[in-house]
Amino acid sequence: MFPEIAGTKVQLIAKKKKGITFYRSIDLSKEYGRILKTESYIPQAGVAVRQSFADANPEFILVLHKTMKKSSKALLANPKRVIKVTNTVWKGQGKIEKFYNILYKLKPALVAGKMRGFPATLQKISTITPPMMKRSDKMIQSLIQSITNTIHNSNKPKFTKCAFVKTEKNISMFTETMIHKNWKIIHIKSNTKTDFEERPDLIIIDGKHKKTKYLLDMYGNQVTRFLFINNIPKEGLLNLDNDSLQQNLSTHISLVNWWGYDNIYADLISKVKNIKTTNISIGHNWTYIQTKYSSGLCRSPDRATEGARTLAKAGDLKKLSLKELAKLALEDDDLCRSVGISAINAHYNTTAKGYTDQQQWGFRLFREAIGNKVCIGNFPQVTKILPDIKVIEREPNKQQYSVAQGENIIPECRHVIITAQTLMNGSLPRILFLAQGADIMLLGPSTPLSNVWKKYGVRWACGIVPTNQEKMLDFISQAGAMLVLEDRTQKITLGF
Repeated sequence: MFPEIAGTKVQLIAKKKKGITFYRSIDLSKEYGRILKTESYIPQAGVAVRQSFADANPEFILVLHKTMKKSSKALLANPKRVIKVTNTVWKGQGKIEKFYNILYKLKPALVAGKMRGFPATLQKISTITPPMMKRSDKMIQSLIQSITNTIHNSNKPKFTKCAFVKTEKNISMFTETMIHKNWKIIHIKSNTKTDFEERPDLIIIDGKHKKTKYLLDMYGNQVTRFLFINNIPKEGLLNLDNDSLQQNLSTHISLVNWWGYDNIYADLISKVKNIKTTNISIGHNWTYIQTKYSSGLCRSPDRATEGARTLAKAGDLKKLSLKELAKLALEDDDLCRSVGISAINAHYNTTAKGYTDQQQWGFRLFREAIGNKVCIGNFPQVTKILPDIKVIEREPNKQQYSVAQGENIIPECRHVIITAQTLMNGSLPRILFLAQGADIMLLGPSTPLSNVWKKYGVRWACGIVPTNQEKMLDFISQAGAMLVLEDRTQKITLGF
């Protein structure tokens, strides 16, 4: 005997996969109706989740489970109150009450009859009234919002929203660095206007300013971050968590670390080992680096771009260790970064352990994801698998969006897919900044399979591990393009 929904599931799976037909000898729904002289049904309540939905929304399942455990504790603490609350949101109240009363008469323990403070009879439960229904709707909406906020916060990068410094001593060097990296900064003093043409990345507020509350209300829930000089806004002014203000930053380095996003390359390089390299190949489409025990690759920049010029140490690169090559990722030149990321991947992508199932790799993970989706980079098939996704490209077609339009699209999206080529062209730090709090996937052969991504709010890192160095080298040196093939690579997905 199988309970529902397991009975129906057994029938379907047995027929589909084994060709076996199961027949119902007793239809419990009909028997229930016949014996009780009512319609055919079995009153029950439960939660079922499809595997595809669970794969696309793992954080939702975790938060829902925690919320249900919390509700169970509340029921044990105050059963009378919870019975009234849950009753008001159950549309099949009469059916479920009748069923529970039958169970209660048979054996009270079946319906928590032994629970402390449980009513002597279930028939005393009050009926639904419109005011209670309105309150229940608000409770449901509050619960949904709570789950959404928890999921959103769990994906946030590990950087505080605001920071405080006592003086302007180190601000000038910090702002120069930020401007050089093309971040949008507004420095507000007593006479500075607060009406901006575009959303700033960082607002620096010098001392007390009458528009501080206005700016926090305007940009507090956006990606914009705040740096306060010589004044912390009054308690309650920031509608943020207690951990959202980092206090008393005293050096240029501490300010750079607080901002965080410009440290991506340095964080990736930090664990690369000083080992000897055996081969460096810069092909038309891919750059490939080998050591005795590992190899890594990255997309080469387009030949038409300024980044595709000759490297300063061309011909002598093999003299550099893997870590020295990795440090080329810190350069502003795209070709240098391509070599550097290849070295980084030669370190991480050889020993990476994650999901190897093809269905757990790439944008297929977002097939049943709920909310707006955007893809930075034009992956083949992405719009066929995810018809509702927006695609952002540097040279967009009529169905795609430009980088400038992406400035407003990315912050509004719940799910963000980013090509790992953005590591090579230097645009990734800004994209991750704009995607704060989203369900972020970094995708493609250039992806370093490192736990570093968790710090920056990335949920999925989908990359490859070269499995046949000889085939890889031949393919890349002969201007091959499609790398994700079973005879030379293994797909790996890391989830954080």
